Amino acid sequence: MVLVRDVSKLSSIMMLATLFMLSTILIVLYYGGKTLLLDGQAAGVEYFIKPDSCLVFIGMGAFLFGKIGLIIPMRDIMQEKPRFTGCLYASLWSIFGIFSIFGLVGYLAFGRNEKMVNGGGMVTLALDQSNIAVQVTELAFMVSLIPSFALMIYVPIKIWENAFYKDWPRSCARTWWKNLWRTLAVAVICYIAIATQKTFDKVMALFGSLFGGPTTYLWPAIFHLVLASHTWKQKMWNLGLILFGLLASGFTLYMTIKKLIA
Repeated sequence: MVLVRDVSKLSSIMMLATLFMLSTILIVLYYGGKTLLLDGQAAGVEYFIKPDSCLVFIGMGAFLFGKIGLIIPMRDIMQEKPRFTGCLYASLWSIFGIFSIFGLVGYLAFGRNEKMVNGGGMVTLALDQSNIAVQVTELAFMVSLIPSFALMIYVPIKIWENAFYKDWPRSCARTWWKNLWRTLAVAVICYIAIATQKTFDKVMALFGSLFGGPTTYLWPAIFHLVLASHTWKQKMWNLGLILFGLLASGFTLYMTIKKLIA
């Protein structure tokens, strides 16, 4: 799927992947709610922020929010582009609500389940693995990640290709060099994921601090400050966002490295 050049051809597959992801959320909510009703709240649930893991969470959040650039190819294939902003806000608030409920129910029902901790935080590992519905859900979740990854890597690959291959004449060799680069990029990412599977959450937080934070907070504010800030109010907002991005990225980077070393 990474070799597909036209993102619109992935739209039907992405719809199927979204349905698979939604089915996973519904199954976890069902069994989580059932566990809460029958067995009550899990042991060891904490209601206050944990300083030792909060910064890792912030780093992971910055890493994931950095993927906001994935909306660019989606906008490009929309037929009614003026409706894009409304669709974007509706999608962001819907996703925020769904995953907030998902995380709350999952944590209250299963807590810090040993299988989840050893499995990298996968909440489906806390479910009954002998249940056919759970097995199908886990399979559907894995399948849904495949087209999601193809869309996620599309933007950085297109930026690289537009910069590196812009002076190359259109030819079969140019196409196959692009295919080789895309294949190598996927292979490197798979190697990093396998090599860091036991500390994957901290590695994601590390990438979030190094790359997600600047992509999310620094570069947009800097570009807007230089290109579109005409009033002192706009400039102060941009400078405040830049300062916040520097402090958040630097502090989470320090704490994440400290946890990795420990």
